[in-house]
Amino acid sequence: MAAKITAYFVRNGILQEKQSELFTYALRDTFHQSQIVCIILGIGILLGYPGETIAFLVAFPLLRRYCGGLHAVSPRCCTVSTICLYGVALWMSLNVDSTFLIIGTAIAAALIYHYAPVEHTNNILNLRQKRKFRQYGQCIVTVLSCTAIGIAIYMDSSVIAMVLCTIVINGFQLAIQKKPVWSKLEVKKHLLYSLTACVFFIGISSMQSACRNWSYQPEITASLRKYMDN
Repeated sequence: MAAKITAYFVRNGILQEKQSELFTYALRDTFHQSQIVCIILGIGILLGYPGETIAFLVAFPLLRRYCGGLHAVSPRCCTVSTICLYGVALWMSLNVDSTFLIIGTAIAAALIYHYAPVEHTNNILNLRQKRKFRQYGQCIVTVLSCTAIGIAIYMDSSVIAMVLCTIVINGFQLAIQKKPVWSKLEVKKHLLYSLTACVFFIGISSMQSACRNWSYQPEITASLRKYMDN
């Protein structure tokens, strides 16, 4: 599709031949990003979480654009990985207590502020871009995290929780991906860290559910007291 549109513009004199390759790349990237947005938005609407999904689609691209992170080797892998990150963020926003999210966001924001922008082999930055992205990234993460944490302290909202989770995920990515090239050992180590973090959050969620479901039952207490008296 992108190649056909570019060829049409070149054929009609709208675009010069030397600009065709760059224009085709830009179109493909635009189509790819639009596809991801439509898929995630569709999933969010079907699941009944449109507000949380929009919050993710606003916060995640901003942080990824100016703070850096892992870039997939192909558009298909990028689509799948982004959807998976959305799923993790949505699950965290619905199951993890806001206190833990606030603490995690504060730590993640500090990591992003310190390390951003983090390069990847698929997205190498020059010195001017590094300075520019660092300024933008620090400004974005400061405003986003302070606003979300401030609201979360006074109001329980799954939409704000999604913003907090998005910051946590981006901070975690930057913390484990400080080098542009990974060895196989580093990849295995970071996968192990990711698995450990998932188990940790699942454990916290299970403990919270158990505490919420526990209730004081006076009839059982009375029965035990009667049994002990006998």
